[in-house]
Order: sequence, then C-alpha cells, then structure tokens
Amino acid sequence: MTATRPADSASNTPPTITKDSADDTDLSSKTISSPHELTDWVDGLLDTLQSRFDVMQGQVEERMSEMARRIDTLENSIEELLQGQSGVAQNASEN
Repeated sequence: MTATRPADSASNTPPTITKDSADDTDLSSKTISSPHELTDWVDGLLDTLQSRFDVMQGQVEERMSEMARRIDTLENSIEELLQGQSGVAQNASEN
C-alpha cells in the first residue's frame, strides 16, 4: 500500500492510500478518501492478519507436538539400547 498526500491539501486531510500491484491483500482496490474508509480498511487488514496469525500459530503448535513425540520416541529407543547393552554386559560378566 502506498500513502500519499496531495501537494495542495491541508495538513488535517488523511493521506490517499492506493493498492500497490505487488501487494497481495485484496482488501481495497480503490482510493481511500475518508477517515471512515481508512478505519474500515485497517479493520479488515487487522482481521486478515489475525486469521493468518491463528493459522500459523496452529501450524507451529502442531509441529512442536510432533517434535516432542519424536524426541520421546528417540529417548525411549536410546534407553532401550542402553538397557540392552547393560544386560549383554552383565550376561558376559556372569559367563
């Protein structure tokens, strides 16, 4: 988004906001010319960001849970290997 202020405008006039072609948000395809339109646009943008954040948060939590399960499995495997080696060592020392 690009915000520009007309050169001959008063300082209390809100900037004109237009959609850049590189911007992939589809919240507004027109020039925002009033504070109410700007407020609506910002509300829509914040809603979009919140929903994207919620999706990403869910993905991160899912990946962290999977990683925790994998670490638990690895710890159990290592423990079994160590117990197996100690059992073999005890059997060898008994013979």
